This record gives sequence, C-alpha cells and structure tokens, in this order.
Amino acid sequence: MKGIEFTTMLTEKKAFRRIQWGLLFFIDYTAGGVDLLPDIVGLFLIYTAIRDLEGVEPPFRRAKAVVIPLMALAVIEILQPFFIQAIPRGILAWYGVGRSVLETGLNIALMALLCGGLRSFLLRNGQPALAHMARRRLIYFIVALGCSLSMIGFALASPMLFDAMAVPFFLLYIIVVIMLMGLFGQAAKRTDAMGGSMA
Repeated sequence: MKGIEFTTMLTEKKAFRRIQWGLLFFIDYTAGGVDLLPDIVGLFLIYTAIRDLEGVEPPFRRAKAVVIPLMALAVIEILQPFFIQAIPRGILAWYGVGRSVLETGLNIALMALLCGGLRSFLLRNGQPALAHMARRRLIYFIVALGCSLSMIGFALASPMLFDAMAVPFFLLYIIVVIMLMGLFGQAAKRTDAMGGSMA
C-alpha cells in the first residue's frame, strides 16, 4: 500500500511541476520576431500533466476539453504567417479581435479548472491555506486577463492611451503568471508531506 501511495505522490508532484513550468510559456517573449516561449510548448506540458491528474479531481479531467482547443489555436498561430496575407484587411482586424476574446475565455476556463482541481486536492489533503491561495490567485489571473482584453478598447479609442497602459498591464500579467507558477511549485513541494492523494 505504501508503494502505491509513493507512486501516486510522485506522479502528482511531477504533474504539478509540469503545470508550473508550462505556465512560463504563457508569457509572450519575442526576440527578432521569434517567439522564445511558444504557447504550444507550455500547453503540451499542461496537457501531459492533466492526463496524469484527471483521475485525482474532476476539474482536472474537465480541463482536458479546454486545453485541446487552446493547443489548436497555438498551432494556428504558428502557421499564421503562411496564410495571413490572403486574409482581407477588414476581416483580419475582426479575426484578431475574435481570436483574442476566444483565447482569453479559454485561458480563464483552463486556469479556473486547474486552480479548482488543485484547491479540491489541497482541501482533501489538509492544506486549507494553500487551497485559499489557489482561489485568490485565480481571481488575480482573471483580473489580469480582463485588463489585457481591455487593451482592445484602448487601441480603438486612443492609440496614446493604448501605449500608456500596455506596459503596466503586461507587467501585471507577468507578475500574476509568476505567482501561479509559485502556487503549483508549492503544491508540488507539499505533496511530499501530504503523502499524495491517498490521504
């Protein structure tokens, strides 16, 4: 029985670590027009983690239905330079807005399920403080993405206002992603003390 508990604990710990590092790729960092942190890599890491966690808590299982469309959008983004020139400029603007809204909604849904699954796991294993942290950091993420989405309105209303708000909102988003990485990193550490989901 102890061997099963140890194996389960190790699987969950590794899965939380993969989510932690997968979140790093949610940050847009380009150099010379090259995306150095491509979304597809982070989403693949999270997908493999969800596969290991889907039997642990129901929200993790539901997260798979969200991460797959996000992976499809990430692939489209990679292929975009090959077909974007063929899209009329008027349609291209609406395509960009629609894509941003869809990605924002899916990212919020994914994070809600990941944090919800983690919160249930932590509560079941006697970690209420960390479970409460998961709830708070989800709220921060929703606020940060809401601010990022509002940049569409700023761009339409005033390019000057857009330029003024772009950097603070981007920094806010980076800080929140790092906080979420820290959350899953702490969960991975605490898994050793909890003895896995068999607790």
